[in-house]
Amino acid sequence: MRAAGAAIAGAWVLWAAGDARADGPAPDEDRAAFEAELFGAVETSTAISPPSAAPTSSRSDFEEELFGAPPPPPSAERAGETESSGILDALQDSLRNASDRLAIGGTLFLRIEYRALDEGEPSDFALVSPNTLDLYLDARPMDRVRTYVRGRLAYDPTAAADETADSADLTDPNATATLGGGGRPVTQVLLDQLWVKFDLARSVFLTVGKQRVRWGTGRIWNPTDFLNAQRFNPLALFDPRLGVSLVKLHVPFEDAGANLYAIVNLDGADQLDRVGAAARAEIAFDTTELAASASWRDGEPLRFGVDASAGVGDFELRAELALLYDDPLPVFSGDFDPSQPAALTGVRVRYREDSVLPQLVLGADVTLGYGDGQEAILGLEYFFNSTGYDGAELYPVLALAPTLGQQFPAQAEQIGLRTPTPAVFQPFYLGRHYLSLLALFPTPLGLEDHSLVLTGLVNLSDRSALVRVDHTVRLFRFLSFRSYINAHFGDLGEFRLGFELGPISPLGAGISLVPPLFELGFALSTTL
Repeated sequence: MRAAGAAIAGAWVLWAAGDARADGPAPDEDRAAFEAELFGAVETSTAISPPSAAPTSSRSDFEEELFGAPPPPPSAERAGETESSGILDALQDSLRNASDRLAIGGTLFLRIEYRALDEGEPSDFALVSPNTLDLYLDARPMDRVRTYVRGRLAYDPTAAADETADSADLTDPNATATLGGGGRPVTQVLLDQLWVKFDLARSVFLTVGKQRVRWGTGRIWNPTDFLNAQRFNPLALFDPRLGVSLVKLHVPFEDAGANLYAIVNLDGADQLDRVGAAARAEIAFDTTELAASASWRDGEPLRFGVDASAGVGDFELRAELALLYDDPLPVFSGDFDPSQPAALTGVRVRYREDSVLPQLVLGADVTLGYGDGQEAILGLEYFFNSTGYDGAELYPVLALAPTLGQQFPAQAEQIGLRTPTPAVFQPFYLGRHYLSLLALFPTPLGLEDHSLVLTGLVNLSDRSALVRVDHTVRLFRFLSFRSYINAHFGDLGEFRLGFELGPISPLGAGISLVPPLFELGFALSTTL
């Protein structure tokens, strides 16, 4: 069941095949398994210590350690050949030692996508090509220290050179212009990770710097993923979110199968009162893993969460529960008629201070056999989101809220909206009830280098849906080709977003958003 769980986790990020080393550390670096792999047992560490680790050694001992013990005296007729072979062996050993200390690699991701709408000419529909190159340096000068740097170059030749990225999500290769202006940049240079890991007395482990972290067991929804300001996008071909600037302290208890984490969150902390704190405890026994976490930061809700996964028979069961207290996000209500110039006059805003808001994820995976020894993995996940809405009527207001609060403070105050207004239009967290279905075929019809993933997402609250089909074929060991299609169904809502806004006062000109019909994409990914 653990193998099935690992396979299905890859499916939720759309089967991102490739060399594991090129991806750097695992997305959830807080797991005890990753820390064990990182630092290893002292007596079994394969890291090579620098020569200075043995200052009392003689020069001959040092040369023997670096180049190996000298060979026995050669015979006269083979002396020249042996001497040449020894030089080559010494050179290979030196290169191998340097390679063990520093690894350089990366991932190149080339993609093109065609986006069709319900209305309009096919030749006028958008074509985007968000390409990314990730490069990393992974240095391990000794078995107790590791330094990691990862940068990203993003390039979209389909973006206009004069477009700005004021409102675009710069960390997401799927980013498009948002309501209220902005666009896609042609080129971006981003820092993904920059951290150092070391231990104190081989008992306490510290990770300092910009690092990847992901909490929770959900495949699509992760309400207990408290440290990432940006929500995980399950439709992205890989997780494009950048690392978070943290000071993470990890204390493992190997005999009990438990781990404790204490975290200082420095991301965006331009003042001392903006520094956040978090804690997490994990324990594993038999086929069950349990975790409890908490997070606090000024201006954000106080968060508590628990997540669990367990193997029960043929099933892998997962659950997450997050509790949010004193959420600062506004809640919109009332009547909104987009055809009327005074449409906003019927809208009201309230805040939920001193309220506890639950978010619950329940999921299950099962592996079933079919055909001639083939297997398929089926997954189901439900999400209850008490912060969401029962319908799509107010979605345009959510999208326009930051613009309204920033540019028209008087009108915002009239409806009860505080300024400045944070982003309240959060995809995959707009509705109150969601359901996802998955069918993964690791080797469909016995094709060893192929995988097929069918995914369905339904917003039960606004009755919109999206169906996705992904196919991946490994062309070579380090090169894969992917194709996918998203089809949108149901009523106008989150997964089929569209509306027509008249000249709403005080925003002036109207806004037209045509619902999507489908997206068709192709991608090449290779490791360097």
